[in-house]
Amino acid sequence: MLLAFPFMRNHEPIEWLPFLALALVLGLLGQTIPVITLMKGIPIVGSSIAGALASIELPVAVISSAIFLGETVTITQSLGVALVFIGILLFNLPTQNAELKPKAATP
Repeated sequence: MLLAFPFMRNHEPIEWLPFLALALVLGLLGQTIPVITLMKGIPIVGSSIAGALASIELPVAVISSAIFLGETVTITQSLGVALVFIGILLFNLPTQNAELKPKAATP
């Protein structure tokens, strides 16, 4: 164990309760609440808008980290953000079939 973590040789005991409380709060805020609100919002806004909002999570995280944390955005990350935006735009473009209306059944 000390070979893997040599910096832990002379450490004091760790108080686990604050770390566990923080993990619980971060788990609720980062995973549970967003999923619940997405599932509750799908019937209200529709599946296509909800899908677009769910897809935009990664680009927003990359852009926010660059703005607020001063992180540098790599070319790979920029291409990924661009691909997500292009995918959202292509998915939401109207198609020729969207204008077709179902015909009424004839007796």
